[in-house]
Amino acid sequence: MPRRRGRGSGYESFVARLLESKGYYGIERNIVRSYGEIDIVAWHAGRRYVFEVKHRPSKPVTRSEVEKLARKAGRARAIPVLVLSYETGITTAAQRLARQLGVKIRRVRYGYYDWL
Repeated sequence: MPRRRGRGSGYESFVARLLESKGYYGIERNIVRSYGEIDIVAWHAGRRYVFEVKHRPSKPVTRSEVEKLARKAGRARAIPVLVLSYETGITTAAQRLARQLGVKIRRVRYGYYDWL
């Protein structure tokens, strides 16, 4: 059964276009690997990045989601980036873990292009 695309799908498209406008290349979306799905994979200045994109006001990002992103990025040999809409929350514990694991957190508002 195919995965249901929610409100985050449009936001993922927006973020992918934003990355392209900022000089990222080789952009791939919704990549499925044995270790899980990756929302966006892109290259910039010779470095590979893995982006997890979240747009869900009803539930904050948790430690386990940060952990999963860091693990996927490690398997993909990439730099992990968590992209959140301004409406999406993140727990204090998740922020702390992101700092420890080297996961970059970026907030992006629709129509706002000066973030990276």
